[in-house]
Amino acid sequence: MGNWEKEMKERSVGRGSCLFAMIVALMFAAGCATAPPGSGFLKDYSKLQTDPDDESLKWWEKEGVDWKRYKK
Repeated sequence: MGNWEKEMKERSVGRGSCLFAMIVALMFAAGCATAPPGSGFLKDYSKLQTDPDDESLKWWEKEGVDWKRYKK
């Protein structure tokens, strides 16, 4: 393989890696965009609590509920 061919192959690999990195970065940025709006099922979404371990999980719990009254 000639010196010119080797150099072109190295450039091609470098461009492919750069393009791949740019695509991954764009996908990451799109995935981290703002959260989607509520579906309209609830009137007030501000009362939902966020799970400390997973911010994508939200729930609402009525204050004063005695959960011991309920069985599995």
